Amino acid sequence: MAKREKNLSGSSQEQKPVRISGRAWEMRPIDSIIPYARNAKIHSADQVARIRGSLREFGFVRPLLIDGAGNLISGHGTLEAARAEGMETVPCVVVEGLSDTQRRAYIHADNKLAELSSWDEELLGLDLGDLTADGMDLSAYGFDLAQVNASTNLDDLEDPDESVAESQTRTTKMVDCPKCGFSFKPTKSRR
Repeated sequence: MAKREKNLSGSSQEQKPVRISGRAWEMRPIDSIIPYARNAKIHSADQVARIRGSLREFGFVRPLLIDGAGNLISGHGTLEAARAEGMETVPCVVVEGLSDTQRRAYIHADNKLAELSSWDEELLGLDLGDLTADGMDLSAYGFDLAQVNASTNLDDLEDPDESVAESQTRTTKMVDCPKCGFSFKPTKSRR
């Protein structure tokens, strides 16, 4: 018997089981993919350039989502970047079992739900500092390390290996990253 739960509006409804809607990855000709004509998400030239850089650095990690007819559901910016890179085929997952209304609603829900998250500034600052120290240029992907450092006081983090006397006499030296041009406070690796 299906469980009943309250939805976001507070009314009771039957809980639907979560279904797996996508098939395995498959390569599709880039020209066979049809972008959604009413896609309201705008991808600036700067963002597409950053996505291109991400594709070159990390590879095509997340496939495009399409329906059986080749209509693009998710990945409009990535499709633009792949075209700009001169790719002829792209990895896709075919999503099945959605009505036309559900498919169109998911296009917007996918973008909006991602906007509703936030960052843990302290953890982000720690990880970005470590990645930058390891030579990764995160500014290419939209991170402003100076802004992250301003909102994260890494000096307040306690190091269990550091004595009280050392922590009181410690001075923080800013380090300039030659690749990204930002200054940051180095952290000890917490790996």
